[in-house]
Amino acid sequence: CHVPDDALLGRLGHAHKNMVLPFRKLEDAVITGPVTGAMGFLLAALAREMANREKPGEKVLEQLGGLVALLKTADLLSWNLARAVDDSSFFPDPKGILLQFKCLAGQYTAELGALAEQTNLILPDPCGFLIHDLNASAQMGKIISRIQHAKLGRVLLEKSGKI
Repeated sequence: CHVPDDALLGRLGHAHKNMVLPFRKLEDAVITGPVTGAMGFLLAALAREMANREKPGEKVLEQLGGLVALLKTADLLSWNLARAVDDSSFFPDPKGILLQFKCLAGQYTAELGALAEQTNLILPDPCGFLIHDLNASAQMGKIISRIQHAKLGRVLLEKSGKI
């Protein structure tokens, strides 16, 4: 669609820097809520399917409990990211929290998928779509996360006077 020059918001040629980047922190924090919800949905579906089978062994119960702990941690990280957006004095630079959330979400879906496969469970739709989407997002985010981890390490060493 054609937008006339007099309808331009901000400075010409600076849209990404001035319009997109300021919203990234908000977008990153907001997406953690639906991802955590999807993780909870998948865990509930897995538990329902397991409940319809014979009693699981201790190792499966331990793995299932590990998923519960990861979900609770994801929920905590998500709440803290939201709070950091609402109140920057609470946590002025939440990049580390977001990076951990991304790692945790990838680990969670991998472990959930492995447990379902190990116990020969087929999760009902839309679980397959959710797992696929979460895995795809985790794969896309890995390169960016590595770059962001390196930046955090660089900042730490610069503060220590080592770079």
